[in-house]
Order: sequence, then structure tokens, then C-alpha cells
Amino acid sequence: MACWLYEGTLLFGVVVLPGLIFGMVTNTRHALDNRHGLQALIFGVLALYFGYFWTKGQTLPMKTWHIRMVDRAGQPVRWPRALLRYLLAWLWFLPPLAAMAQIEAHHEEAARLDGVTLWQMLRFIVAPILAPAAVVSALMVFLVAFNELTVSVLLWSQGRETLGVVVYALEEGGSPTLAAALSVIAIAVVFVAMLAAGVAGRKLPPGIIPWRD
Repeated sequence: MACWLYEGTLLFGVVVLPGLIFGMVTNTRHALDNRHGLQALIFGVLALYFGYFWTKGQTLPMKTWHIRMVDRAGQPVRWPRALLRYLLAWLWFLPPLAAMAQIEAHHEEAARLDGVTLWQMLRFIVAPILAPAAVVSALMVFLVAFNELTVSVLLWSQGRETLGVVVYALEEGGSPTLAAALSVIAIAVVFVAMLAAGVAGRKLPPGIIPWRD
């Protein structure tokens, strides 16, 4: 988490200059003007940033926290795998991005004509549009993190094991029956969560649930 926060802070400096140049070149005067072009630019800049440093083994925050990205042979990943990892990382942002696409400039213009404040606009216009996507994003992260093992097995401490680590420890400790039972319960929880998301997706705008049209 600390590395993630450090990385996020550092990225502000990475994207601010390209964003400033883009705004000057396109003569952007409103935050919602040319936003799709700006989003595409930032997407590309971040791809180059993470692709370059991941092929070197680590970004600056990863180096600070002694985290490296390597392949099975212990070598830094190549560009194709680094870019694939970058693209897959955006999976969790698809619901919020789909929701943000529904917010157009006319929403803000209509709010200003009605004399609402910024807080009222965020509360009564933006929040209701983004809330379903935020909930779905949290659910999607839960579906993966609930049984996550790859990183947790390296970072866990006594009394703070994740479910994946517990299952692995039971299997390695000679208790395959308990490991299998816990795995079945975990699968059932994930199945119920995905079923709930699918049912809720019928009432949500298109694109919020990635596996639904």
C-alpha cells in the first residue's frame, strides 16, 4: 500500500508536463474539452513509463520498498509482457471509466444555469452516476484479492495471512482435506459475489459490468 501511494504521488509529476503541453497545443479552456484526447495521451505516457521501468526491474517507489518485477527465471520482464501487464491493470478501471463517459459538459452547464454549488453538483449529479461503478470496481478487486497468493505469500506476517496463504500453508503442512474444504468455501463466496454482480448489472448502465453488454 505504501509503495502504491508513493507511485501514485510520483505519477502526478509524470503526467503534469505532457498534460500541460497538450492543453497549450489544443488551446483547452475547459476541463471537459478535449478530454478524450488528453486521456489517450496520459494512457500512452503511463504505458511508456511503466513499460520502461518494469523492463529495468522496478520503478523508483518499487526500488524504495525493495520490490522487483521479474519473470520465472528471475530476469526483468520484456516489453511485450510489461505492456500486457499494464493493459490488464486497467481492467479494474473499466467500470469507473464507463461511468465517467456518461458525464458530459452539458451536465455542468445545466447545473450552473440552475445556480447549484460545486458540492451540490458532485452530490446530486456526479456521485449518483459514479456510485454504481465504484461499487462494482470494489467488488471486482475483491474477487481477485480474496484468493490472491502471488504477492501475499511474500508479504504476509503471523496473524495477517490472506485466504490464499492459509490454503497454501494447509496444503504444504500436510492438511490437504482442510485446504480443499477452505478452497470450496472460497469458490462459493466468489461465485455468490459474481452472481450478485450479474443480477445487479441488469439495472446498471451498459459497460459498468465488464462481462455484460
